[in-house]
Amino acid sequence: MEIEQNISNTPNTPNVSNTSSLPRLEDIPVSRKVIESLYAHGKLSLEDKNSILNILSTEPIERAWGLWVSWLLLFLGITLILSGITFFFAYNWASMSPIIKLSIIQVGLVTCLFGAFFYSLDNLPGQLLLLCASIFVGVFMAVFGQIYQTGADSYQLFMMWAVLILGWTLISKFSSQWALFLIISNVFLMLWHDQDIQRSNEALNLQAFIYTYLLILNTIALLLREFFVIKKNCLWLQARWTRNLIVLILVVTMFNSVCIWIFEETSLIIFLNGALGILGHGIIFLFYRYKQVDIWPLTIVLFSSCLLVLIVFFNIFLVDAKSSGVFFVLACIALAVFSVAAMYLRMIMKEFEVSYD
Repeated sequence: MEIEQNISNTPNTPNVSNTSSLPRLEDIPVSRKVIESLYAHGKLSLEDKNSILNILSTEPIERAWGLWVSWLLLFLGITLILSGITFFFAYNWASMSPIIKLSIIQVGLVTCLFGAFFYSLDNLPGQLLLLCASIFVGVFMAVFGQIYQTGADSYQLFMMWAVLILGWTLISKFSSQWALFLIISNVFLMLWHDQDIQRSNEALNLQAFIYTYLLILNTIALLLREFFVIKKNCLWLQARWTRNLIVLILVVTMFNSVCIWIFEETSLIIFLNGALGILGHGIIFLFYRYKQVDIWPLTIVLFSSCLLVLIVFFNIFLVDAKSSGVFFVLACIALAVFSVAAMYLRMIMKEFEVSYD
């Protein structure tokens, strides 16, 4: 086979006959991901790749459909259970005593933990139950604070929520659990800056510092994600939505920092945040264009860049905003910018011809 010859002739491929720990070529299951990876590394021609994919597509798909439906029903079941608990509290809140409110949440929390232990964290049901338990922790803290009127700020709730589920997150090996932890951490930073830092330093304009915190947090998250996926081959983090979520949060943060730089009075921190925002757009674009090709991060970055270009032109023509000709020019610029971006993305997809399912 040509595939077998290409792999065996690769200089970085060790001699299988002398390395008993490596699997034999015939023992490696053939999948669409393997074929795409071989094609992306130049081990297969385009004709060979299409031929193999056509053969794979003719295999029975009833099993795949059954697995997909079972996962869908599992997610729907978990969602409906959590929704039912939420609406139960909302409808019966006034008539329930504090002990009943807290007891129901604790029963749900302990049940999810026992279920996660029973199914183990190596299986999807156990991971989903641990995710539900993490959500119950936040619900319990919110209800406890409302009943006993602790006087704590909202950021303290999210801070303790993140701290309490950190251990579960570290052992979960579940991308959704890490996404929940990242979202809670971002909310904590925003509330902490707004309710504590900004309020205790009202004489100083520290609003721009929040983007510095968010840039640091989400940049670390993206770097760790890419390191464990590319260098450590961490399978449970390989889902593309994890990368897209972090890139989206990071690009939105950089977009806001650049907008503040454009419209606000320039101070040192605003200038640094704006410069980091522009630099970050460029680094993300170059990395996912040439190093780790992925169309969705490129789409996010290009869309944000197009909006920034329009905002710059709008700021330039802002003095003549009463003139109808200004809006016509801005509309033409928007049409041209987004058209160029769309054509560039299509060119990239044709060039690499990689599936982004």
